[in-house]
Amino acid sequence: MSQRAVLLWLAAAIVLASVTTWMLAPKAASFSASLIPAGEPIIEFSPASVRAITLSTPASARAVDQVMRRGIAGDERNGSGWRLMARSGSESLSPGTAASWPLNPMRVRALLELFLTTRAGEPPAPDARIPESALVLTLELDSGESIVLRFSSVPLAGTVLLEVDAPVAGAASPHVGRASVRRLTTVDARLLQMLTGPGPKGWRESGVLGDAALEASRIRLEGATGVLALARMHGQWALTEPVSSPAEAAAVERLVAVLKSLKVARFFDDDPPPEAETGLAAPEGTVTVEIDRRRVSSEGDPSRVRIETQQIKLVLGGPADASGRQLYARVNDDPVFAIDAEPLAEIRPQAERFVSLLALPEPAADVRAVRAFLPRERADDDAGPALTWARRMERWVESGASGVETQAGPADSDALDEVLALLSRVPATRATLAAPAGVASVLRIELLGAAGVRLRDFELGGDGVVVVRAGSVWRSYDRPAKGVAAAVARLRERVARAATEPGIGLESIGTPQPPGDK
Repeated sequence: MSQRAVLLWLAAAIVLASVTTWMLAPKAASFSASLIPAGEPIIEFSPASVRAITLSTPASARAVDQVMRRGIAGDERNGSGWRLMARSGSESLSPGTAASWPLNPMRVRALLELFLTTRAGEPPAPDARIPESALVLTLELDSGESIVLRFSSVPLAGTVLLEVDAPVAGAASPHVGRASVRRLTTVDARLLQMLTGPGPKGWRESGVLGDAALEASRIRLEGATGVLALARMHGQWALTEPVSSPAEAAAVERLVAVLKSLKVARFFDDDPPPEAETGLAAPEGTVTVEIDRRRVSSEGDPSRVRIETQQIKLVLGGPADASGRQLYARVNDDPVFAIDAEPLAEIRPQAERFVSLLALPEPAADVRAVRAFLPRERADDDAGPALTWARRMERWVESGASGVETQAGPADSDALDEVLALLSRVPATRATLAAPAGVASVLRIELLGAAGVRLRDFELGGDGVVVVRAGSVWRSYDRPAKGVAAAVARLRERVARAATEPGIGLESIGTPQPPGDK
């Protein structure tokens, strides 16, 4: 073989060996990426422009993405809409997937701020490579562009290798309008530890209802002892079920505080319990919170405002441990978790605990007229004749069937003031949903506000203890009984006597609505 042929054969062998070596070598990020100068920011972006953060290990045999998304429609339980939505393979990323849960917005914000302020470390070794098993973090921006960061998993001298693939302004790209460039650097290993120990799963909100309890427009409790519904109207809480009544502010505040304090005791990330085991299909109780929010039209016209209602439902199931100290629970379509059972004892649906001990929530000065009736002999009787006292400046005047107003006597005026003071200023000794034994109604009154608007209806009675009935609520007063009982007796006597007085008489009116709180 000639010398030339030998040289050609050797050259071909060298080329073939090089190609074979390249093909068999482990795939890694090419070091053709430029270096980020030490001390320079690793990436530049606006944290407010990030709409999703994905943490993934593409080469793992069990590839699982942890996706954090902002601005989930209808989900503002944590005030920001950031949620963690894990997926495997082709699973959906919509709210309601089996691993969707609100995130602590402060933790997400801290992560973004950390990336924004992190500076490049010393240049890596010339042979440094990002392995195929790298942890990949992707920041998806509102513009549709993405910033991709790949971390080597083995710290060296307190640092890890980082490759950044980020858009470059001014470079055309057929996809998103800007090309991207890969740059390599080293960063503090604690940046990687923040993502993996434990990472986004450790940033989930532990609060079950978050701030929803503080913003609630309505709260509904359902349990073995019945149903209780509360609604906030004009800044004041009132019961709507099982009775209609003003609510005791302190009791509602305690309820809201307990709901706000409810925490997740345990997540079931690796071993979710079977649905049949949780008891959530036939729950032990539910807590429903509704929040009304005012929304201005998309055109920004302040006159076009609509009310949107967000509903958050906490469902309580069976025991989640052998001791019964934890219960299975779920919020809306979020995954099942365990909750401590002890605080739940404070949210039993017992109406008597929430009925206001103050019968009249409005100030006595708002009452412009009092219309009084004698008690019905039967429940279906007409309201019967009435005598009306109206407030005129600083005095009371009375009128009957003739419509002629006459100044009320001092004793009648004092009696009216005494009764209104009791209703509007004095908390009852107790409130019940059952009539106290041996109590009979002696006088019925309607309280009217400005322009004749009907405020409240009450029945007054008692013997030694004044009892005020409003709808299905009876309030008993022990201490002020003597003076108020005399005032009630005085007004009843005046109504009865008016029917016999020439020129006065009583109004003849139809049957009013049944007495009750509004």
